[in-house]
Amino acid sequence: MANGTTIFSKIVVQTEPTYGTGNDANVALYGRRLMVSPTGVINLGQTWDIGEDRTIGVRTPIVTGRSTLTETSPEVSLDAPAVPTDELPIYLSAIGEIIPVDNEDGSWTWTWQPGMDSTAPAPVSLHAIVTDGNQGYHVKGILPTTLTLSAESGGLTSLGFSGFAKSIEKTAQVPTVGLPAITPRSIAGRTWTGATGSTSMYAGFTNFDYLYDWSLEIMAGQGPIFSQVGSTVNAGYNQFAGAFGGTLSLTVGSNPAAVSEFYDKLGQTAYFQLSFADAGSPAHSVTIGVAGIVKNVEPITGDVDGLTTYAIEVALAYDPADDACIYIQTINELSSLPIPD
Repeated sequence: MANGTTIFSKIVVQTEPTYGTGNDANVALYGRRLMVSPTGVINLGQTWDIGEDRTIGVRTPIVTGRSTLTETSPEVSLDAPAVPTDELPIYLSAIGEIIPVDNEDGSWTWTWQPGMDSTAPAPVSLHAIVTDGNQGYHVKGILPTTLTLSAESGGLTSLGFSGFAKSIEKTAQVPTVGLPAITPRSIAGRTWTGATGSTSMYAGFTNFDYLYDWSLEIMAGQGPIFSQVGSTVNAGYNQFAGAFGGTLSLTVGSNPAAVSEFYDKLGQTAYFQLSFADAGSPAHSVTIGVAGIVKNVEPITGDVDGLTTYAIEVALAYDPADDACIYIQTINELSSLPIPD
């Protein structure tokens, strides 16, 4: 087996007309340039049989010129230290397409709620030019397997992305697309508000003021298809390859209210909401609603501001009444996904 990995620090991304068909010249001109310098890795995902198990009558079984490429399964990962409100729909649509609603005030509402059956919206695949500043690579057919959002009180809301791709090729295209016309608005960790509920992931919430940080990991459940189609690359993707799910992790202050809301509900159904809103014109906002089961509570995990903290883990769980386990709604100035021109 032989393989190759490259680290990148710049990325321009765009949606694809159909899976794996992105054009590098088009994304260079019309893609969306991320406003932060991410830490990312692309893995060529090439599996080669170099003949280690052959018997050829000489002491060294590996022979020059005899290697065979048996599989091409590229992987992509990205950690962005800040994710503006208007970039969230791009990545969420790669798990299930979102259709924005015009609010007629210069803002648009994007509501992402992954379906729980075969009628779920199909994902919108991405392609991108990534570079380390020297060599550029065109990555086609990008879809996430895991998407993570997190926020600490002393920092910005960040995004992590890991998934698969159809192909990775070197490119001489240099992205010339300018900065986004929309002024990106990052989300300070302390501007989030936490709330708990008892009946629904959509309503009936009560805010609490002892949330210190949170992380939401979403398992998309989609994966590549490797059928025999005359090529070593994947033949497409299966949106329902695995289970959809995730974990919401919270760090909260230890107090009687936290005992009642978390410790006393270990193993039981719980509803949570995380929300952000600014006072810009037009206003931007993000609301995350979760239905789940409290699966882990660590009553003493450390201290913040001299106070003992709880670490809480909530497993996303399907709620029949809401017909969902999670939704994310963001209002921003993005009117459409970065589509090919």
